[in-house]
Amino acid sequence: MTTQSEQLEQMDYFEEDFIEEVDDVFFTTIGRFLVEFSGLESTLNIAIADLLHDDYHGIGYTVIENLNLLSKIQLYDKLCRQRISYARNRNRLKERLKKIILYFDDVRVFRNKIAHANWRTLSKDYNVRTKISTNKDSGDVEFKNERMTITDIDQNIDKANWVEEKIYALIESINNSL
Repeated sequence: MTTQSEQLEQMDYFEEDFIEEVDDVFFTTIGRFLVEFSGLESTLNIAIADLLHDDYHGIGYTVIENLNLLSKIQLYDKLCRQRISYARNRNRLKERLKKIILYFDDVRVFRNKIAHANWRTLSKDYNVRTKISTNKDSGDVEFKNERMTITDIDQNIDKANWVEEKIYALIESINNSL
């Protein structure tokens, strides 16, 4: 994905023509991504609950109930690292955990862009507005646009599914290595 910035001229406006041409495929793919991501987050919740107490999820769910996703990812990371410190093959397990966390964070950031993008601003070169900010020096309003194609979304669906699969595979490997 490529990021571009543009400055607000005076009034904000955008053409909605292109999104109307491609809405069927984009809406379906975005919806599929959000459903897959929801499954990933649910798997993370259960994994944390299992790591905290392996035969009762109530304790884990009580701990995570007010945590945002980033905090849950960090908690999963810490809980796994604690167990890995006692594992026989800790270096290999640490590398696996590092990759899972890296990919999870990539997918999390992408999900935020997908969920908060102004899809009505989608242009023919597949740039969509993902953020509005104010330049601290000039005070100018700036828009961040990112190129997002169906391929980008599909790749992140695959990445989310990979992370979801690896969350429990890692826990199993850790437990087998203790």
